[in-house]
Amino acid sequence: MTKHLKNQYSKYQQVALEHYKQYLQENTELLRSKFKKIIERYTFEGLDSLPEAEKMIREIEFFHGSGSYDFKYFAKTVMEEEYNDLLPEELLFPEYGYGIGPIKFSYPEELEINYEEHRNSRLDWERQHLLFEWMAGLWMECGGHHIGIAARTWQNNSGSAFSLNLFNWETQVQHPEPSDSDRINYPFERDLTSFEVRARVRARRLERFRCKWRYFEKEQDFYEVGLYDNIEVKRSGSLEEYTDKAFEIRHMDDLQSYNSVKERAQLYDELIMQGYYEMARPLHGPLIHQDLIEWDYGASVRGFEPIEEGALEAFEKWIGRELPSSYKWFIERMNMVRPIWGLSHFRVGITEWRAFDHFYDFNAMQSCYGEFHQGKYLARDLLPIAIDKQQGVLLLHIANDRMHYHSDNVLLDLDSNFEDFLHSCAGLSNYFDPYRYHIEKGNVVEMKNQFAKGLKIEQIQTLGKRSPLQDIAGDKEMTELLLQHGADPNAVYIYTDRLNREYLELLIRYGLDLKAKVEADERGSLGPALVQAGMADLLD
Repeated sequence: MTKHLKNQYSKYQQVALEHYKQYLQENTELLRSKFKKIIERYTFEGLDSLPEAEKMIREIEFFHGSGSYDFKYFAKTVMEEEYNDLLPEELLFPEYGYGIGPIKFSYPEELEINYEEHRNSRLDWERQHLLFEWMAGLWMECGGHHIGIAARTWQNNSGSAFSLNLFNWETQVQHPEPSDSDRINYPFERDLTSFEVRARVRARRLERFRCKWRYFEKEQDFYEVGLYDNIEVKRSGSLEEYTDKAFEIRHMDDLQSYNSVKERAQLYDELIMQGYYEMARPLHGPLIHQDLIEWDYGASVRGFEPIEEGALEAFEKWIGRELPSSYKWFIERMNMVRPIWGLSHFRVGITEWRAFDHFYDFNAMQSCYGEFHQGKYLARDLLPIAIDKQQGVLLLHIANDRMHYHSDNVLLDLDSNFEDFLHSCAGLSNYFDPYRYHIEKGNVVEMKNQFAKGLKIEQIQTLGKRSPLQDIAGDKEMTELLLQHGADPNAVYIYTDRLNREYLELLIRYGLDLKAKVEADERGSLGPALVQAGMADLLD
């Protein structure tokens, strides 16, 4: 499988990931010490020795809000009363400050800017996985999985992220609720390995249209389960049989696939209890599907309607050509009108991108093929498969699998095959703007170059009605550059908890009327905050 550019972190993101790993490492001893305090105080056997108000505690909860992972600690009774006076600080560890710390981020000139949103989505999930692996590993290292009290993380009061007693991260599997007298027992006779913890954490985020494997070994035996779309395969036997052992294949509909998650989670637990260890699947393992197209993070199907049985074969007979296997796979399983989320844009030049309007479903594709070739607009081997918002047509060459783009009577060569084309597409939201990206990342040199080429401040697409200055209060150099090129200092919302004299003086120098800003403040908090921060003189 080709390693595609958008699946490789840029240098900026590689630095960001290393910075996050460093943050976890620097807080490891702090979290370990806090976990030990919790575990020493709240064990099932020791509950009677606690003060009367805490004797009914049956759950340890680590809560975080959506998009932030500064966990707060709670001990909860069966009556849902909360106690969090054990820890002197409210948080388990300090909130992570993006871009703050000993590592200075820098912008690599070769960065492919249009892939950044896709890559950042991958990076966000990677950081979340690293965080939960870190927390789970330390909890087990400290013995928290043996205390008999339910321990779990929660997000936004809406759902359990994972159970620290059972080490089960499958979202469809219900965790036992604590009662007045029940002990929550750890199910295994041994601690999970770091690989097993990692596999269970990462099971929380499964990409669609990728093979997902869980592989186990015990002495000279193996057991593996593979999942691809709604196909499940299983194999077991001696390691000598690994290369040639046949799969047991199970085809499922969507409901069966959803319900089977619980069955698989129970199977993995049973294998551990039987003495198996989960580990990486050997590289020489057989594939589920020979014509596999592997999708990227976030891919999902919209507008799917099954193609009638035999219709593809009839179409191939009609055109006298056999369709490329990758496109046949795509149209059979997708047959969509709307583009897949994550594959909304494709590139037609080094810096030029187009947005999909829709993919042709099977019936529309047949009709368009007939129209194109009846009018002899294009060579017979070119198959129309999608259209963009400028009414340009994406074409697949049936004979050699190459991808082309036809617009304004010009035919461009895009990619060497259909699968590479799909992987080179990027999911750019309506809010993505490369100029705003450079601003937020502090790429001053790049923005100076853009302004030198004629960029106007009003061309920068911001989120809603926000000022392009809004999210860079800590970057004085970028702020001044935007002010020099016409950014309105009076359009900035001033946060009372982020007051900075040097920043405000810079805005005032370029025309900020701070007194008018205070008078217009509906909450009435800006004026008192300036006084409290010792900046009342800025209002003179």
